[in-house]
Amino acid sequence: MAGFLSFMYVACGVLTLVFGIWWFRKRKSPDKPKWLGATALIMFVAGFCSYSLYTNTPEGKAEQAQEDRQDAKEYSIDQAKKKQFKKTVYKNTHVGIKGLNYQVKQSLKKDGIDQYKVSTKGIDTTKPYTAVVTLNKADGYMYGTAKVDALTALKGIKKIDYKDFSNIEIMFTTTMVNNYGNETKNVPVLKYGLSKEVISKSNPDNMTDLKDVATSYSRKPLK
Repeated sequence: MAGFLSFMYVACGVLTLVFGIWWFRKRKSPDKPKWLGATALIMFVAGFCSYSLYTNTPEGKAEQAQEDRQDAKEYSIDQAKKKQFKKTVYKNTHVGIKGLNYQVKQSLKKDGIDQYKVSTKGIDTTKPYTAVVTLNKADGYMYGTAKVDALTALKGIKKIDYKDFSNIEIMFTTTMVNNYGNETKNVPVLKYGLSKEVISKSNPDNMTDLKDVATSYSRKPLK
């Protein structure tokens, strides 16, 4: 019985499609058979009834249960992939060296600061982590601007899981020319060392100079 109902459902479905296409093509034709639309409707109703009866047979219920299990499995796999994707995105934007570099860049970008080449190096394979965030500006470096930009960099630092770090250093570098006219690139001219305790307590929105709270601080005078 279940096999017959299954056959009827498929057969009626095919016939409904055939008659439906035929009716659609002939619907405006003056010689359209009057029984065409009614036949398509009858096939649709017959197919629906066959499907409804089939789903209430033991075979139909078993098939539906199998489909439900398959759907649940696919949904579970899909959710696991989404969860893993979120973890990967979070790790790349909030954890370790990658996350630190990303958030500092985003913070500078948000405040319209684009004159620096930002790079971050350090150790994030074993805890506690350490890192140096370098903001390089080849020419036009000014201390007054840099000390404000350091606070913007701190905003980015506070968005990561900084508690895994024992120390994060913000370092500004530039190109300098000696008395003989020779250039030296990437010369450190300003450094702020920040412990996780300092980072936690600091509110950069209400600060004017990071050196007042920095764990370590150094500034190279420019000639």
